[in-house]
Amino acid sequence: GPKASRRGSPRNAAPGQIIVIDGGDFSRQKIGAIDLSAVCFRGTRLVDTVWAGTKGLGIGFINADLSGARLENVSFDSVLFRNTTLARVNASGARLVFGQLDGGWSSSIANLTLDNAQMIGFRFICGSSANDGCSFDRKQISMRGTNLSEAKLSSFAFWDTAFEGATINRTEIGLDQLTLFH
Repeated sequence: GPKASRRGSPRNAAPGQIIVIDGGDFSRQKIGAIDLSAVCFRGTRLVDTVWAGTKGLGIGFINADLSGARLENVSFDSVLFRNTTLARVNASGARLVFGQLDGGWSSSIANLTLDNAQMIGFRFICGSSANDGCSFDRKQISMRGTNLSEAKLSSFAFWDTAFEGATINRTEIGLDQLTLFH
């Protein structure tokens, strides 16, 4: 079963302390309107979970599987998605301000929906090796109406992504990405 690296609930964590949920399978669970600030899910299966009303400042997902999760309207400021599968995730209207997605050649973000999400200052950090590269399975991503102000997109190759109505303002993009925003 899952193991937590600290005792107590996230509400009882000391300031600056991170609680790590290591492993476990919480697939098809309704997470609910709770505060998961400073909680990190590592190697955890969260397939088809529903996160309605969940908040989590500094929440992290490392080597996790969120396939099919419903993250609509969550508030996950400073979220970290590292080598995490986000296939078929619906995060429409989510607040992912100053978050980051990195790593995961073997993961999938196909059919990820981020329509009308607040992604101000969000960073896509993708290197060129298997350890730090981002998923190659990234077809049919939707970011319609998403606020990407001050985001860093330049190291992520977006293909088959819908950006209609997205906001770019002081957003770092590559020259080859200019045609994506029309």
